[in-house]
Amino acid sequence: MRGRFGRPQYPRLGFGFHILTFTGLCAIWLGAAHLIEGGQRDELSEAPDRISTDLVRRSHPGDAGAAFVKWFSDGHDESRWYRSDFDLVENIAQVGWSAEHISFDKDSAHLWITDKPSPTNPYTSGEYQKRGWYSFGRFEVVMKAAKGSGLVSSFFTHTGPYFDDPHDEIDFEFLGKDTNRVWLNWFSNGQAGEAKWHELGFDAAEAFHHYAFEWTPDTIRWFVDGVLVYERPEGSRPVPVTPGRIIVNLWTGREAQFDWHGEPNFDVASHASYQCISFRALDDLTSPQCSDGWPLPTTTDPAEALQVATR
Repeated sequence: MRGRFGRPQYPRLGFGFHILTFTGLCAIWLGAAHLIEGGQRDELSEAPDRISTDLVRRSHPGDAGAAFVKWFSDGHDESRWYRSDFDLVENIAQVGWSAEHISFDKDSAHLWITDKPSPTNPYTSGEYQKRGWYSFGRFEVVMKAAKGSGLVSSFFTHTGPYFDDPHDEIDFEFLGKDTNRVWLNWFSNGQAGEAKWHELGFDAAEAFHHYAFEWTPDTIRWFVDGVLVYERPEGSRPVPVTPGRIIVNLWTGREAQFDWHGEPNFDVASHASYQCISFRALDDLTSPQCSDGWPLPTTTDPAEALQVATR
């Protein structure tokens, strides 16, 4: 899925101006607003009077993101996770993201899609991002997909031009029109890899299941309930190399996507649910993962049972 970060519609975070006189300053301000609204450069909110092209351009940290495991029984941690709250413009999806379309209960986070219009789109939905940037390693999720024609429930890594990066991405995407299979794909420098439909042998919308991918400098491997189901074919599109965000979302596309995901015809209270997301770097063999505590205990909170820290 290309270009997941759209143009914010309104400046926030205490900016005292809405209109700038000079074209050059407008360009800088709009670039910064992209990142502030999307939560992509937290430091901008700490020093709004020092906006410059150096701040607008993102540079990756020297080290990849640290290992973490997040059980959603712990609810939301604003310092480490971002509830997307901006609109998508000139994008294949026809949704705006709203923090109000993410809810939490005793063991899960839920992303909801409704026909409440956003400023520029006919639907509003939920997207959840891990703050920071993540590279080679193992990425895991325990999730249940949304059912309904036109819906796409996802788990992926992503970066792209909004961060002054090439478009690099690795995907699990579940189509609501047929939740008995999953779309496995990647992008490297804006070019799609050799995608594959994998027949699951179960309905991904009926129960939680464990999904993972391993991203190395040489290959990508996708797993379902601990079983390897696909590996990047040798000689196909190169492996992505740019660190990206870890993201889950629920969306529906424009007419060009209908042949793929079906025409939008879903319950406006449809939702995708997530119990756990984790990351462990390539050479890390000890940090806890979602798979360490899944299936979930039936009588205790998974975070308490595993005694793992939310990072």
